[in-house]
Amino acid sequence: MPYTNSGGVPGEFLLVFTLLLWLLFFFIYFSNRKNKLNFWCFISGMCFSIGIFKEYWQYTLLPRITDTFPDLISEAAAFSIYSILTAIPYYLAMPCALAFCMYYCRIPETYPKAFPWLLRALFLPVFLFGCFYPYWQTRYFQLNDANYYLLVTLYNLSYGIILTVLLLRTLFACRRQSNFKSNLIVAVFVLLPTWYTMLTVFPAQLFHLSEHEKAWQGNLFIMLIIIAIYFRQAFRGGVMGVQLQCRRYDWNQENQIINQGAQLSQHAVKNEVAKIEWCAKKLEDPRQQLQQAELSRIILNATERLKDYVFKAWSYSQDVILHPAECDVAPLLKQCIDNFAPLYPRIQVTVQCPPAARLICDRGCVAEMLNNLLQNAAEAMQEQGELLVNYQPQTGRKGAILSVTDSGSGIAPSVLLKLFTPYYSTKSGSQHMGLGLYYCRNVMHKHGGDISVESQLGRGTTFTLSFPPVRARRKKPFRLSKKGGNTHELS
Repeated sequence: MPYTNSGGVPGEFLLVFTLLLWLLFFFIYFSNRKNKLNFWCFISGMCFSIGIFKEYWQYTLLPRITDTFPDLISEAAAFSIYSILTAIPYYLAMPCALAFCMYYCRIPETYPKAFPWLLRALFLPVFLFGCFYPYWQTRYFQLNDANYYLLVTLYNLSYGIILTVLLLRTLFACRRQSNFKSNLIVAVFVLLPTWYTMLTVFPAQLFHLSEHEKAWQGNLFIMLIIIAIYFRQAFRGGVMGVQLQCRRYDWNQENQIINQGAQLSQHAVKNEVAKIEWCAKKLEDPRQQLQQAELSRIILNATERLKDYVFKAWSYSQDVILHPAECDVAPLLKQCIDNFAPLYPRIQVTVQCPPAARLICDRGCVAEMLNNLLQNAAEAMQEQGELLVNYQPQTGRKGAILSVTDSGSGIAPSVLLKLFTPYYSTKSGSQHMGLGLYYCRNVMHKHGGDISVESQLGRGTTFTLSFPPVRARRKKPFRLSKKGGNTHELS
């Protein structure tokens, strides 16, 4: 069975690079398997990477197999395998990338009824190509059909133009928003390798430029740079739904968290016990000038704070048990704001929520989460500024996104990585236990959703609660769990 050397990058490098890409896309997918953006990013990335793997298969692995086991794979079977591996990036990669782009640009939320049909229409050409140019004969059409490459080129080019327009339109729309940088990074990650591939692969084949047929391999070095930037950004603040942190810690993590809780409890209890002890000594001192009623008031306040602390520490650290029911969102938000606004008259609160908005959730837990986020926002703004509470429906029945955006000073990237860690707090005082955001994360995970944060120093912070669609009401209380830490939503 004759084979010609492919030239260009050695096959072993192609294999290592393919495995690295697969690891990256699996990493993105498993960081949040329920998120459509992560899913389509994974699928499109795998389709593109098959184009690299097929070169390793055809020019490195297959010759070794046939040399060692001459009768294992026939020439017809090898021809079909290579054809199918070629068809995957030719036909499937761009529709999957465009599906990712449509979710990224929030097309499902803008056109919820039309989107399912748009998604099906994306893959209609894939079916038609399979009918007129069978996948297992792709290599034959490459070599013998002069019009084949023209059709494939126009097909991929048209999808690439639509994808580019959608991404640039989204970038332009958010150019003054705090998430512009993350949007720009995602756009570069998608557009740069996509267009490099299309401008090197298809022209070389279409115009028979054999001396440039391996120019596409320059994309490998572009992808290496993108992977390096990806992990750098993942550690610095989050990217494409992934946020990583690296810190030294005691291997006995359980003891570490217990020690943190014990230290915080000691600090909180010590302050209040000191007040009670001081009052008791005053009561015993016949020379004390304070009224007994005043000393009693101090003691009662201290005991109330202790009881409140113990209750919150217990309730926030317990396993969350949900009692979901269909809930009117607007009255829920109104109740939280009505309790919040009188305490902070210098904060202008804006609520964006349709009157008929509904959500299946545990109303009490969601109210407690919102109260936590509103209180954090007030403290971040030093009790003055603008606060936006926004509701947006998600694709599907009863799914939604609730966000709380403040105009405060923002949060440093190093602090963002620790926000959801139990007992971590940047605030002083016994009332700050460092369990509020930890509780919020647990509640959202029990709902099957997630909580994410975006912040820019000097411009404010947005906490986003993402509730997944619920297709059927449950009559009994249920427990849901989701492994993993907080995620940063692609935006």
